[in-house]
Amino acid sequence: MFKEDTIYTTAAGLESNLIELAGGINTTRKMEDSRWFYCSVETLVAANPDIIIINDYGSQSVEEKINYIKSNEACNMIPAVVNDRFLVIPLVAVMQDIRAPRACRTMAEYFYPELFK
Repeated sequence: MFKEDTIYTTAAGLESNLIELAGGINTTRKMEDSRWFYCSVETLVAANPDIIIINDYGSQSVEEKINYIKSNEACNMIPAVVNDRFLVIPLVAVMQDIRAPRACRTMAEYFYPELFK
């Protein structure tokens, strides 16, 4: 979700843990004490992620969320944007629920596809 040049992202909590269990690194982990927070586009640029996870929820579509990042000139050199590496995960799948293990596997398969052939 986006609000006035900010991006809603995760700092801690289950989604961050799932990213790490899947072999990834949450580049915004521990930037805030809360589970979710708004960060600046500059924070995303500084994080320079190889993959951006988009949670599917709310009134903004996945396409709107991805287009927001792709259309921002500051993001043009982020590896995830250059290589079109956006992983879409339903928000409910990263909540404390029986879908979390499947979300973790989905992340791992996306991060390391060669290990799942």
